[in-house]
Amino acid sequence: SDGGAALRAARSSLVSATARRRPDWLLFTSANAVAAFLGDGDLTGALEGIAVAAVGVRTAQALEGAGVGVDLVPERFVAESLLAAFPEPPAGGLVWFPRAEVAREVLPEGLARMGWQVEVIPAYRTVAARPGEALRSEVRRADAVVFASASAVTGFVDAYGTATPPVVAAIGPVTAERARQLGIEVQVQPEEHTLDATIRALAEHLTR
Repeated sequence: SDGGAALRAARSSLVSATARRRPDWLLFTSANAVAAFLGDGDLTGALEGIAVAAVGVRTAQALEGAGVGVDLVPERFVAESLLAAFPEPPAGGLVWFPRAEVAREVLPEGLARMGWQVEVIPAYRTVAARPGEALRSEVRRADAVVFASASAVTGFVDAYGTATPPVVAAIGPVTAERARQLGIEVQVQPEEHTLDATIRALAEHLTR
């Protein structure tokens, strides 16, 4: 970890007259990255002229709530769909990608193959919780579990093992695939990859 140095340097360069090159696009895949990058909102005016892409409704809402317009939201809320919708780069086109310290490389690698220069900016770190016995007992009694990210699946298995509640819901294909890789069967996966859609699909499954 760089202790947040890359994030601080990127933010600083947008609000000061530095020689650092501004990106053509900013890319966000989570509301956490939006919050970490925008901070207290002092960057909003500094983003003029930079296009913004968001994966997912909540990510787009976080940006819009901070006063940042969103230029591109892919039809499906997965990295692969964003790559399909992303424009071809101008000469020397640059994308800044604030994200979790550890994440899939699908987007940076895919954009690089398209000809974009990609600067990954570690904006936050995902840390697994260490549950106590009371929470373990609650999990053992639960009827269902909802996984909203692949890292959540990994964290669950680290904390509880692969003995899940009877019904497992995954927000999307990447999360579902991670569950299967770890030996967890997924019964519910919505067509729309949002938490609201996942909860609706789970409710329908449980009331059949």
